[in-house]
Amino acid sequence: MKQVLLSASMLALLVSCGEDAASDSNVDTTADSTAVTQDSLVDSVAVEESLSFEYFEDYAALNTKTKLYEHFDASQLKDDTTWYAEGTVMRLSTTLKDGDREVKFVWAEKDNETLENLDAYAQLWTEDWSSTTRQSIPSQCGISLGASLKEFVEWNGAAIHFSGFGWDYAGGVFELPEYGGKILDCETGIRLDMDYNDDSQDWTHLYGDMELNSDMDGMLEAPIFVGSFTYYLPSEETAE
Repeated sequence: MKQVLLSASMLALLVSCGEDAASDSNVDTTADSTAVTQDSLVDSVAVEESLSFEYFEDYAALNTKTKLYEHFDASQLKDDTTWYAEGTVMRLSTTLKDGDREVKFVWAEKDNETLENLDAYAQLWTEDWSSTTRQSIPSQCGISLGASLKEFVEWNGAAIHFSGFGWDYAGGVFELPEYGGKILDCETGIRLDMDYNDDSQDWTHLYGDMELNSDMDGMLEAPIFVGSFTYYLPSEETAE
């Protein structure tokens, strides 16, 4: 009889110890899970707060449409379309109004979610296309959107070669080794524009499919400026 009682007592003791251990285990797991969740949230907030948009290329950190809409208010964003290659290639895009800046996020054709490239234009038109303002955004290269041709040449340290104005590929800058300059190391594409409303003299000799350069007589006095930036995200092959 004593053996039966003793066994029962030991069984009760073991069950009790097991329940206590399970209870302790559950408490620890919950605490660890909560800690991990809180750490993840802190890390996420830290990443968000660390984002800086000093330079044009910095906006590429928001490399998905979801991230863009999470970081900026919907009232600052406008979904639209962007056309390339003389109006033959269409991409869905979203224009961000960040204070005095406007930056366009162009989405990949395959998913309309992944960022393919950033665009920004010095000359900004009003909604009714009646007038313009000019914005200035610095690039990581060292030249700013809206800079004059003279400033562009001084930064580059060499003459700038570019296509004529008044057509689809107006102001395209030629980045060739034989031309030299800092522009060869710049990952952001640069295109020139001109003030077509400038009537200080007749500038029509600068119109058309031709190559111009900043060393030509009177070119630095022309109303030419850095008109647009384009930055393509590195491909996976390039990143590797």
